[in-house]
Amino acid sequence: MKRKFLVILFSFLFIFASGQNKKIYFTDPGELIFQFTQTNIEDNTAENGVRTSYFTNVPYYMNINCSNHFGFMPGISIKNIGIKTKNERIDSITYDRIKRRVFTSGLSMAVKCGFFDKGIWAFAGAGIDWAFHYRQKLFETSGRKNVIKNGEWMSNATPTYIPSLFFGIQTPLSFNIKATYYFNDFLNKNYKGSLGDFSKFTQSQLFTISFSVILKEMPDKYSSEIQLEQPSKREKTIEL
Repeated sequence: MKRKFLVILFSFLFIFASGQNKKIYFTDPGELIFQFTQTNIEDNTAENGVRTSYFTNVPYYMNINCSNHFGFMPGISIKNIGIKTKNERIDSITYDRIKRRVFTSGLSMAVKCGFFDKGIWAFAGAGIDWAFHYRQKLFETSGRKNVIKNGEWMSNATPTYIPSLFFGIQTPLSFNIKATYYFNDFLNKNYKGSLGDFSKFTQSQLFTISFSVILKEMPDKYSSEIQLEQPSKREKTIEL
């Protein structure tokens, strides 16, 4: 399935990149991600929290503008996503908060429509992320003392592959907002190991909203042949 997905993706890119009347450029914004979760745990009074991350959120997009109003956005990324609970009880101990996160690498494809010369458009698409490093922090108090940290490479504490759908808007002020819905529960309900017993989690659904700022001089014209733009002195990326 993974091989078929990659073949379809790169075939799709080749077809559109080899045509005429295309404008191609690249963007690599950093992202500030707010992560919301709907978490339910059997026989537990845990509350849902909001987790934020900005470190190691590195998307890289190829923008294929077929005209001034329609285009495609294939992308690759490294993400730091996860969930946060408050007052979660484990083995008679109630923790002030628990942060569980995973580093992922991913592929995505989006369609975008708008006014590219004015720097405003909407985009929507799908992606799949591969989870390669799980880590969690258990805070016994509201401060940074008495923190239990542990993690695992190639862990099955979370699903290995995490599919998602996303929708976003790019504004003329170079401000970008994107909402992402992840299909799978964040935690693997079948996991019972050194990191905990996650079979008690009846739900750990993840939804994120990310913000970024991209300062880029938008093209005014669309050539009759492909133009691979090199970053100019005016092209910058600001990580929030």
